[in-house]
Amino acid sequence: IVKNVPPIVPSEYPFHYSCPHMSGIYGREEELQILECFLHTNAFISFWVISGPAGVGKSKMVYYLSRMKSLSDWRFVFVPKNTVKDLSKLRECDLVQNTCLIVDYANEVSDELSDMFRQLTHYESPLEIKLRILLIAREGMRDVHSYDNEFPIWFQTILGSSRTVINRMYKQEFLSLSGIGEKDYWKLIDDYCSAFSSITLSDTEKVLISYYISTKLSDMMSKVEPIYVLFTVDAYLRDKKLTHWDKNELVKSVIDRNYEKWKM
Repeated sequence: IVKNVPPIVPSEYPFHYSCPHMSGIYGREEELQILECFLHTNAFISFWVISGPAGVGKSKMVYYLSRMKSLSDWRFVFVPKNTVKDLSKLRECDLVQNTCLIVDYANEVSDELSDMFRQLTHYESPLEIKLRILLIAREGMRDVHSYDNEFPIWFQTILGSSRTVINRMYKQEFLSLSGIGEKDYWKLIDDYCSAFSSITLSDTEKVLISYYISTKLSDMMSKVEPIYVLFTVDAYLRDKKLTHWDKNELVKSVIDRNYEKWKM
């Protein structure tokens, strides 16, 4: 099952997490260290959930993790949604090295994941090999006082009525991502220009873009999802008209420009 899942093919699309021309990652140093600790914990089986809004860089961070040289002895498997149901057939003998399974949009396959986790609770370690599972979803934990109700409905479906599954969870809370700050999105702006434009932005232009991001797109903590930084600098390089745009207009401009390509 694990052997038959093909590796991610890097995308030339500049906004895709696997784009080889945008391989850097900024503002996630602490989270990457935490994820390395998750991988190296002593447990045979452990899983965790990464949550955060669209475009915050959840998949990008995990993809970056999978390509770190320090983790070259691990096999990272990005499981397509249509094959998640097959994971319930996974057996210890299928694992020949330390393996991390990544399931994106996990909230959309909660029933299939529930079947898999019920099977995993009976596994025993084959020759000290480790199995890690990272679930990626937009909806995170809720700020309520009841322990059971802190988890979103999709995750409660995975847990089921048994407490056995929750015991396999690395920490009893999700790894929640928020946006990045100005220091980091300046680096992202430079990366995008270097990779996709022959234009070199002046410091004045960078300040203008940064001001637009901080006043129009950032949250109350002055942070913004990396995808909107990329959308903004892309829009500026194309027509330099940013005054009236908001997040929805930025997304619409990208969709309109790529619609014919995505239909094919």
